[in-house]
Amino acid sequence: MSGRLVCAIQRYAWGDRLVIPELLGEPADGEPQAELWMGAHPMAPSLLYGRPLDALIAEAPLDFLGPDVADRFGQLPLLFKVLAVAHPLSIQVHPSIDQARDGFSREDSLGIALDAPERIYRDPNHKPELVCALTRFEAKCGLRPVPETLALLEELRCSALDPLRDILLGGVTSAGGDRVELSPMQPRLIERPEPQEAALAQALNWLLDLEAGEAAALTDEVVRAALSDIPASSPFATDRRACAALQEAHP
Repeated sequence: MSGRLVCAIQRYAWGDRLVIPELLGEPADGEPQAELWMGAHPMAPSLLYGRPLDALIAEAPLDFLGPDVADRFGQLPLLFKVLAVAHPLSIQVHPSIDQARDGFSREDSLGIALDAPERIYRDPNHKPELVCALTRFEAKCGLRPVPETLALLEELRCSALDPLRDILLGGVTSAGGDRVELSPMQPRLIERPEPQEAALAQALNWLLDLEAGEAAALTDEVVRAALSDIPASSPFATDRRACAALQEAHP
């Protein structure tokens, strides 16, 4: 079964105004167009013959998916997107498949609409991603290892980050539970990762639990520290300069 898909456009503030219209051969309307969605996601399914693709698949899964995919997933198991990024995106946090299913079911049972701003789980799927960059694209993925973070904090010498440093130092333990002394610019990995993972979780909780005023003050201090006296040999020079760009885009 073939036909021309009419695909949804997501207009997030970080989107480019020209890339997707040019790709589609359509005039730009002056508004950001961040993502072109091709698929059957219930939030914005593509249209085929004027009907939502998710509804068509539900009516005839074998015709649209074939027996293997229909039997294993029961739906189109991927969403193809074209991203047109003009400004830094927010931090993206993706759940495990179990977290996604539990969270989606919980919010459904509470009657939270799929498009409600307070909705966290908009579908029951996790979000593994495969990215193919067509132009230069920079992204950070995951969390920096604790010893490297401690080395960065030592280089910044920002007293406002002392609570964060103390939390992370608590996770740097030897196999016997003793504190490991680290040279600031020559951190070494320890034998057991578990205490460090717990310390990272605590550090994130500390940051995310800050009141708005505290977070703003901390951000200002960190940006000032990041941009002052960057050593020529600093392994964190690129990251420190990125603070200024992020502060400008998301003050």
